[in-house]
Amino acid sequence: MHSNLSDEIFTIFSIIGLTLIALSKEKQENAQNTELRLKALSLAFIINAAFIVFGSAFFYGLSYLYILTINIFSIPLLYIIIFRILLYKSKKSRTKDLVTDGFDN
Repeated sequence: MHSNLSDEIFTIFSIIGLTLIALSKEKQENAQNTELRLKALSLAFIINAAFIVFGSAFFYGLSYLYILTINIFSIPLLYIIIFRILLYKSKKSRTKDLVTDGFDN
C-alpha cells in the first residue's frame, strides 16, 4: 500500500505553526494581556468542549472522524481568534478612554 505523506506533513506543520502563533508574545506584553490570554484560552476550551459534545451526539462513523480531525486544530485556532478579538476590543476601549479623558480637561 502506497502512502502519501502530504496530509501528515500538513498536519504537523499546521499544529506547530498554530502553536507558535498562539504562544508568541506581543510587542508590549503586560498584565492585561495575560488576563486576556487566560480568558481567551478558557473560552476556546469551552467552545471546543461544546463542539465535541455536539459532534459526539449527532455524528457517527466517518463523519465523527472528521469532527475529531477538526478538533485537533480547533483549540489553538479558536484561542488565536478569540485573543485577537479581545486584544482589539481592549485597545479600542483604551483609545476611547484616552480621547474622552483629553476632552474632559
